[in-house]
Amino acid sequence: MEVFFLAASVPLTKRYTQQANGSITADSYPHVVEFRSHQETIQSIEGLECAITKHAALGHCLLKGQLTKPLDFESRAGSTDPNTPTEFLVIDVDGLPNYTPEQVVEALDMKNVDYIVQYSSSQGVLPSKGLSCHIFVLLAHPIAPNQIKQWLIQKNLELFSQHITLTKSGVALHYPIDITACQNDKLIYIAPPICVPKTLDRFAKSRIITTLRGNTQKKSA
Repeated sequence: MEVFFLAASVPLTKRYTQQANGSITADSYPHVVEFRSHQETIQSIEGLECAITKHAALGHCLLKGQLTKPLDFESRAGSTDPNTPTEFLVIDVDGLPNYTPEQVVEALDMKNVDYIVQYSSSQGVLPSKGLSCHIFVLLAHPIAPNQIKQWLIQKNLELFSQHITLTKSGVALHYPIDITACQNDKLIYIAPPICVPKTLDRFAKSRIITTLRGNTQKKSA
């Protein structure tokens, strides 16, 4: 399996700053147009963890899709095919209260599946937000992104309907499990936050953790 990571001229992560009154402001992810791609060949869940850990430390992000050509600090427009089946699943948990990653995995009926948890930049900085993380699972065979999106919508409605809200614009639904994380053009931000001061980051353990349950490849959608 080929997995692609993207680098830019700045770290691809969020910056949190504590103000004089004690409040915390969060900058948006950098608006970047030009990227350089890095391709990794993955053969196991442990290999994927190593690649994610390596590129997170470098301030890179993961591309949820296959590039049709290498990028050398250029636009990624037109460099992915939206219909190419994917070999791994990303569960993007966006501020789900009173849940742990393990509880999310079990709720999605993936109790016997190996998975990687990568805690988002807000975890440990904005504790009131709830659980924010990416959960990575290898698939038994490639699955079309649109099929995964329909599965994600179904699971949100079945399991987390009480946490579905309107977006800030008020014209769309905000799902606690992001339904766009399956798209082949989606950027998955994996780098740790930049905090000013550094003590703002109160996350005490590793942000990237693998749980092995004896089944590294299982259809999950």
